[in-house]
Amino acid sequence: MGWSTSTLLRPVHGWFFVWEDVVPSLYRVVAVVTGAALTTVAVRVFGIGPTWLVAIVATLAWIGLGVAQEHDERVQVPADEAFVGALRTRVDDLLGDHGFAFHSATGGVRARRKRHTTVFYSGAERNDQVLWIVRDPKACTLDVRLGFGDVRDLAALLRDRGETEIAERLARAADPTADADAVGDALEAALAS
Repeated sequence: MGWSTSTLLRPVHGWFFVWEDVVPSLYRVVAVVTGAALTTVAVRVFGIGPTWLVAIVATLAWIGLGVAQEHDERVQVPADEAFVGALRTRVDDLLGDHGFAFHSATGGVRARRKRHTTVFYSGAERNDQVLWIVRDPKACTLDVRLGFGDVRDLAALLRDRGETEIAERLARAADPTADADAVGDALEAALAS
């Protein structure tokens, strides 16, 4: 198994994500400054170079790591093709009959450990109609949301209508084809009335 850029940067991503949780708006700046300061202290413990030079080199190194980390945040990973293919086969015609068209499918970003597939359908005639399906097989979750400003959870909508079995199946991811069928069953039940 080879090393990828993402694997090598995993500790760096972790460092930035910790700071993202602490200071969401300025996390990159705080992560770079704190990392550079800690690196400077660690290198100075070994008596290497003058403090000012070590601080400059450490700051430049952490800026470079920040740039690499940000780049990984922008690199899209492919969506789960088995799920997207099964889903489109199962629901495209059904959704087309109700004014929705397939828009896109993404697999998240390379920097994040959470690799979920998001499938997006938009209203063909009205821009305020959207539907997105998020499947995360590692977390065993499946989520379907409908709406734009007023977002509705499809599983909650089905529970309110007494369709608890369909709603419960919709909430958990298992197999790409079975999950596509669960989404199709849920949409049929929701769109029937």
